[in-house]
Amino acid sequence: MAAFDAGAFAGWSLAAAALMAAAAVSYRMYCRAARRAEEAARGHGGGGGRDAAPDASAGAGGPLAASRRGRAGLARRPNLDKPGARGLFVAESFGGAGGAPGGAGTGASTLAGVVMRRDLVIDGFVLGSATIGGADAAERIASMHARLGRRDVGLVAVSGAVISSYNVVDLPLLRERAGVPAVAVSYGEPAGGGGGTGAGCGGALAGRLAAIGPSGKKGESRAAVFSRLGPRARIRLRTSHDLFVRCAGCSPAQAGRLLDSMTVQGSVPEPFRIARLLARAACRPFARPD
Repeated sequence: MAAFDAGAFAGWSLAAAALMAAAAVSYRMYCRAARRAEEAARGHGGGGGRDAAPDASAGAGGPLAASRRGRAGLARRPNLDKPGARGLFVAESFGGAGGAPGGAGTGASTLAGVVMRRDLVIDGFVLGSATIGGADAAERIASMHARLGRRDVGLVAVSGAVISSYNVVDLPLLRERAGVPAVAVSYGEPAGGGGGTGAGCGGALAGRLAAIGPSGKKGESRAAVFSRLGPRARIRLRTSHDLFVRCAGCSPAQAGRLLDSMTVQGSVPEPFRIARLLARAACRPFARPD
């Protein structure tokens, strides 16, 4: 009898385990189907016929499709505090000889982007360019993010709010196009002092931008685009150095915690340091075999 009871107990245990495994598989299949249905609804505007024709005429990479992808991305609200948080970190270089890609004489600076996890694991690279003295910084950086095709990148951070000779990084526009929070990082006190924060921060730079003239985007001045970025926030790093950040789509505290975790020494976070090296190397000419 005891042996029979033990056998029955083992049989019931196996049956219960099989049922639990089947339930787990069914639940995973249900979650996948729900995610696919949600993504399909986002991608096609809920099946409405009004949006279908413009999407087809614009193509997969058209402005309407890009705008819709951006709005869908904003709804994701990435968690920048999770251990596996990833960001795209962009820096530039003006180096190189005339005629080199993105180097001097081309009218463009070289941009390099590094995808890095919070634990300092490098997870991708992307290259791009921005017009020197132009007004396309946000669009060019958003294009780099799009070419990665990565939904796990939860932040786009740029080394500098003004790059490529007064090409202002329009953070609200970058956030809209990329669909994730956008951050501009700087490292020192602004010209003229002011402590690096507050409404008066960047007054000297704003004056120079106003003197340059319009940005070329609907006649808006560079100073107006710069003023939309808002004041800088000071972030004290564990290395006892300070960073200054401007943010769109996340708080300075959220961005600061991620940047602090990625700073090994000094004031420059590791992904920016690597992106600078990559941009510098990418815009240098290289010897070709005869």
